[in-house]
Amino acid sequence: MTGDAMLAPDATGSITVRFKPQRNGSRRATIWMQTNDSSKTIDGVSERGAYYVDLHGWGRAGLDVQNVVLPPVLIGGTVGGKATLINSSTAAVDIRKITIVGPDAIQFRASTTKPWPALPTRVLPGSNLDLEVDFLPRGAPGLRRALIEVITTTNDTINVSIRGEAGTLELTVSPSSLFDDVSVLPGGYVRRTVSITNTGTFPIRLQKPRVVGLDSANYSLGALPRLLLSPGQTEYLEVTFRPLAQGVSSATLEILSNVATQTVALGGEALYANDGEVDRTDRVNDGDPIRNEVSGTGITGVDRGARIESIRPNPAASVAHLGFVLSASGEVIVTMHDAIGRKVADVSRGRFDEGRHSIRFDTGLLANGTYHVRIAIDGVTTSTTLTVAR
Repeated sequence: MTGDAMLAPDATGSITVRFKPQRNGSRRATIWMQTNDSSKTIDGVSERGAYYVDLHGWGRAGLDVQNVVLPPVLIGGTVGGKATLINSSTAAVDIRKITIVGPDAIQFRASTTKPWPALPTRVLPGSNLDLEVDFLPRGAPGLRRALIEVITTTNDTINVSIRGEAGTLELTVSPSSLFDDVSVLPGGYVRRTVSITNTGTFPIRLQKPRVVGLDSANYSLGALPRLLLSPGQTEYLEVTFRPLAQGVSSATLEILSNVATQTVALGGEALYANDGEVDRTDRVNDGDPIRNEVSGTGITGVDRGARIESIRPNPAASVAHLGFVLSASGEVIVTMHDAIGRKVADVSRGRFDEGRHSIRFDTGLLANGTYHVRIAIDGVTTSTTLTVAR
């Protein structure tokens, strides 16, 4: 580099130097500046007005790195990834040591199926060195970090970052059994709710649940509003027991997903209906009423029901209003149930005429959570969901 520059009196100038080594090792250079300053005297040096600035640099190994971000993996499982070092210089780089270091280094290792090269090894200009890594997480869920430390024969150190995430897939279904305490006349029915909760740290994808077993025809399932559960989320599934004939029923509800299938045992009993019996009310052990109107052995009134129009506000803090329409007059029972189907409150009971109705009820004594509000009229039940939050 050559050129002339003018420096005014009392002014300051600067020279910017860029160091861009093409190979590893030390470098030396000197900046020489010749000025018209002849007043500077240096013993033993006859040259006047000349200034020298010595430059020294060290060229590190010319290896560019591609860090490793591993896919999420279950604790106790294994997942692999690849770190790549690229020789972007014009000289070969010799490597004498490769190790995994860092706080979580014990949970990473060199791949057993694609081993690392024997050392020392050389990376030619323009070539790559691939280092396959296995991630074997243990302990609690969370992120794991480590470094692949590469040391050259010239003692340059290159670090490659490794990052992995370990977690769990856990699904909790409650309760473990339904309808064990239920007795109902053939043609009548009772409805309960199953809660499905993602208690792990990774999302869970649900599939369509099913009922299997000898008496599976006696049970029907509602629809799941969503099939993807993020960690901590809960979904609710309504299960209806409607026996077709007298006797004890038994089946299994299967909750299918991308984890192990969860099951709920289904029971219940259909009682014998005597000819000429006009009205019979059965109760389950927790007091939840099941209404059956019978003429001979046939069920009447199955077309008589309620249609819920609204429940406001939702979520509710202390008071809620339930709006519904009756297709015919009849004895109406309104109750609230928790997430696993247990009755927690009697909202209203009495005879209502055909048409539109509204009920105001208190939620101030209920704990925060999700509840099911059920309307039963002459053996026909419909329900909606209410969230209590303060």
